Amino acid sequence: SEFIFKYRKFILLAICIIFAICIVGTVFLTINKTKINSDMVSYLSEDSDTKKGIQFMQSEFGIRGYATLVVRVDENDANNITKLTTAIDNIKNIKVNDKNVVSNITWYGTVEEYSDIKNNTSTIIDKIADNKEQYIEIAQKLSDAGYFSDLNNLKNILDIAQYKGQEFISTTEMENFLRQETKTANVYDYIILVMANIEAGDVEYEFLDRIKSEFSYTTYSSTGTTETAQKLLNETMKDLPWFILASVLIVLVILFITTSSFIEPLILLVTLLVGIIVSMGINYLYPSISIISFAISAVLQLAITMDYAVFFMHTYRKNKTNMLSEEAIIATTPEVALSIIASGLTTIGGFIALYFMQFKIGTDIANVLIKGILTSMISVLLLQPILTYMLDKIIDKTNHNFISKLNNKINEKRLKENKKEIEISKASITRPIGKLSIKARIILIIVAIGLIAPAYIFQSKVEYSYLNLYEKKNSTEEDILANEVGNQLILSVPIQTINNKTHQDFIEDVLKINTNRITGMIGVFTAVDIKPEILLSLLDLLNNNSGSLDISSLKEYLTEPMYASYLEQAGITETDKELLIDLLDTFELYSNDTDFSTLNQYFKLIDNKWYTLYTISFSGNTEDAEAQNAYKQILELSVSYFGNNNYYPVGLITSSYEMSQITPRDFLIVSLVSIAIIYLIVTLLLRNPLKSLIIVAIIELGIWINLAITYFTGNSINFVVYIIISSVQLGCTVDYAILFANTFEKNRKMYKNGKDCAINTAIETIPPITQSALLISAVCFSLYLISSNLIIKQLTGMLARGAVFSYLLVVLLQPGIWSFFKTERRIIDYKKKINSLDEKITNLDKQEDD
Repeated sequence: SEFIFKYRKFILLAICIIFAICIVGTVFLTINKTKINSDMVSYLSEDSDTKKGIQFMQSEFGIRGYATLVVRVDENDANNITKLTTAIDNIKNIKVNDKNVVSNITWYGTVEEYSDIKNNTSTIIDKIADNKEQYIEIAQKLSDAGYFSDLNNLKNILDIAQYKGQEFISTTEMENFLRQETKTANVYDYIILVMANIEAGDVEYEFLDRIKSEFSYTTYSSTGTTETAQKLLNETMKDLPWFILASVLIVLVILFITTSSFIEPLILLVTLLVGIIVSMGINYLYPSISIISFAISAVLQLAITMDYAVFFMHTYRKNKTNMLSEEAIIATTPEVALSIIASGLTTIGGFIALYFMQFKIGTDIANVLIKGILTSMISVLLLQPILTYMLDKIIDKTNHNFISKLNNKINEKRLKENKKEIEISKASITRPIGKLSIKARIILIIVAIGLIAPAYIFQSKVEYSYLNLYEKKNSTEEDILANEVGNQLILSVPIQTINNKTHQDFIEDVLKINTNRITGMIGVFTAVDIKPEILLSLLDLLNNNSGSLDISSLKEYLTEPMYASYLEQAGITETDKELLIDLLDTFELYSNDTDFSTLNQYFKLIDNKWYTLYTISFSGNTEDAEAQNAYKQILELSVSYFGNNNYYPVGLITSSYEMSQITPRDFLIVSLVSIAIIYLIVTLLLRNPLKSLIIVAIIELGIWINLAITYFTGNSINFVVYIIISSVQLGCTVDYAILFANTFEKNRKMYKNGKDCAINTAIETIPPITQSALLISAVCFSLYLISSNLIIKQLTGMLARGAVFSYLLVVLLQPGIWSFFKTERRIIDYKKKINSLDEKITNLDKQEDD
């Protein structure tokens, strides 16, 4: 403390420099969207199906995210049709111009592409059937000569001729899905599925904006993983200035009322804002932080750590009554340091439990909030003493005392009513609360114990959501339809099935799972009824040994003069070449660019195994039990058709299903770990295991009641909120109970019995506890009203309510419970007792002698 005071100017200069640097870091963090991660799926563990599916899709099919657009088109208007076709072509061209940004586009026109696959396959069948012997002879010559080895696969499809004339299934279902008729005649909503090879961030958001701009001429709506991440980021960033403004104004109003000087709130606010900005600036050093951490950290840090600054100022004013300003400052810092550190440790203890979550958003939130608690503690212990000393005279000149005036009015009213005069102090307000707790302690304790079991049971029945991250306002038919068809499952499976099953069987089984929830399925096999072994032979013929399909390189061998001598040596005649070229021409499917062919979009050779893609659409809420069960059955079918670990699912339902599997475990682990850590810290502070257990039980009951009320209101909450509310509320509000317990211990020697000590402890502690609960509740409630980010909205709303429950339980229960503890410790003087016994024995001996 003396060091801080002596070198206060240098310390202040250093803080200013750090503060300036962190302002720059905060600005860069805000403008660099890649530093703020709004993709909640990215926080799943690496061994999750979702993560494995994403990595597989991105590395093999070039798919990292997707967008679904619903575009309204009047087919009576030829101009509209032209604009739609132009828009689709422009989106496809992005792939060429922007380095493989677009991986796949499926829309109504895709049906034509499937039709080309069907027609060309039929042509291939006809050609092979009519010229089978010639192809065998040509292939053998090439093989014997050792040239063009990739044409050896031609032998594998010669038996395709026996399937000549086979029927292909109708594409009607796909057409109906990709083009839905609206109420107006000849007006259709075209569904366009765009898969992209870029991660959430500025580039992807710009890409999505460019796609949407192509349809600015008509009504459209969009959804998907990219859209969700972008909207979540945009909505939260839009709300952020209002978060900060509302929080600062509310804190100032409360502090102006509860402190004794108009300048004190400004000192407190500046102190904590420095800690907040420093914490936010340090966030720039992380590879990225979640949008949730970014949005809530500042306001929670302000609300949670305001106690530290208030406690410092309260202790300083008390010391200043009999000290000079310099002496008071030097005396205050060490006096409050241990209390601030103890309070900070209990809060940090609650947040540490988040590291044990499988869903790594917990680690992200813990990293940011724990750092914020530490920077606030340092700011209070370093900066606040300096600011308080520098502004001491202004503090004295701006004194006021609203609380004292309120007490005076209460006392004057009591005196007028001829009631017994009481001391003009804060006891006027708080004494009745303490007395009520003591008087009704048995009833209150019984009620609290009776609430434990039902509160625990009902809090476990709370329904939670997973990927509902912002408030959706479905205002048009297109918005409703977009959200409906956006519930897609992208599934990659091998072309080769097991147990002699076909893809058509797989499609039929999937569509039969739940006709109400699974509304459509799109893939090559939904349009073309071809046996896997035949398709595999065709793909092997076209394979250029790189895993993608390339026809031009094969044709080059046959047409380039430089290869003519090799062909002649192999015995390949001009007639043979013409026949082969004609065959390869039939393989060159509908496309303006062979690298962007329809086949390359849907087929990929991976580890010598060909894979294809399906898009399966779900209706309604994909997070309810019915949809989750349908998804589970799809996985079971995938195992039976393709074998274990041979399929890769990606989609919102995949993420929500996996989150539903880890949520109960995460909630239990976080709850137990936060309770254990805080119980250990409180026990070390109080050195009384029983009192520590009571304290944790009181706060935990408040958490369960808070969650149980959510169940009774019929609301669902995001599973992240469900998991972390226990540690956050426990860490934020356990200070109330610790403050009461510590003060009771200090007062024990001053009172003869527990009742008097508990009442007077309540008188002393209820005002600061009220101030802390008021700050947390008011700040969090303001965020609840402002935010459109559902996680932030629900977390702050529950924390605001939870702080009130914890406050009520502490001020009503704890005085009554603590009143049972004795205050006067019985000290036994064993030496005196022995002397007394010796005297009695001596007297008895004398009596016997007499």
